[in-house]
Amino acid sequence: MKNKKLISKIASLLSLSIISHSNTHVSSLKKVFIPAAAIVGGGLAGATKIYRKFRYHKLLPQVTKEILNSEFQIHFVDVGAADCAVIRYKDKSWLIDVGYSLGASTDITKYLPDIGVTKLSGVILTHTHSDHFWNLKYIINDKKLDPDKFYYSYLDAPKTLKEKYDAMCYESRVKEPIETFQKSKEKKNCIQVKPGFVIFQSDDKKFKITVIGPVNHDDHVNNNSVVLLIEYQGKKILMMGDAEAKSEKEIMKYAKEKNIDISNVNLVKIGHHGSDTSSSTEFVKLTNPNTIVCSTGKHDLSLGLYNLHEYRSIIHKWIDGNNRNKDEKCNALTTEEQTNIIAYYDNNDKELKYVRKDKLY
Repeated sequence: MKNKKLISKIASLLSLSIISHSNTHVSSLKKVFIPAAAIVGGGLAGATKIYRKFRYHKLLPQVTKEILNSEFQIHFVDVGAADCAVIRYKDKSWLIDVGYSLGASTDITKYLPDIGVTKLSGVILTHTHSDHFWNLKYIINDKKLDPDKFYYSYLDAPKTLKEKYDAMCYESRVKEPIETFQKSKEKKNCIQVKPGFVIFQSDDKKFKITVIGPVNHDDHVNNNSVVLLIEYQGKKILMMGDAEAKSEKEIMKYAKEKNIDISNVNLVKIGHHGSDTSSSTEFVKLTNPNTIVCSTGKHDLSLGLYNLHEYRSIIHKWIDGNNRNKDEKCNALTTEEQTNIIAYYDNNDKELKYVRKDKLY
């Protein structure tokens, strides 16, 4: 028995010695490995950031005060992997979707006053996914911005397992803010839009915002996205929300029936953040834009090498001539590359031009 106890003590001492030596060895490895990994990882992250800045288009020039005072602008706001845009015409402004707070590059509540927007003519919610509705409660009942009207197509609460998180937020971030808005304004100021509905048309008819989708109510929330045709000085712009291929097909059919020309447009804010669920070949061919904008943002996975929405093949489907009616390649601008993108009408050249705006607030 004594021998067994002695053997047990010796074994314990040997184990402690081995563990201690092992820990010392691991500690030494950590001192070498962790800094090396940090250097390599930091270098890769930096290289990735540079690469992502020049994937599709060189950086646009910075905006000027003169451009911010131009008669017509559309701001594609860098809200990360989410959606938000501002239409400006003279003293009127409309907000399309309201972005998402977590990880967003730009705070829309600060961006609006920074570009000179002190009053909103309307807020347009394309559909009920959190990357589009998250900040609604901070905007729709803001006493300073004081939106005149709220526009939507369908306000279905998200139902699927995939949309479970959105469903949890729906009550506090969509339903309650809208109810508060309805109490503070006349109920008629909360408007469900259908295809053909004109949100605004200037007296001289040179500026117009028309709803052209969704044509039908769909079980899939993305296909209930409000789709807008914006016309100014003969230029045509399509704002697609998250409309997918099914909705694109219905919109093309509707436009043909109603003699609405959506061919050879100047600009398309492409559907669903550049996902492969949208940008069908037929739609790309018909609209055939000079420029596309993709509202997208990197995620933390793989140091930003992976993007949840944007498919490079989809972006290049628009850029390249393979699926297009003309030889010229279309310009592709993403909010991840450019930060906040501003399309404006240059009165001298009679063209839409593009600049970028860093966070300046």
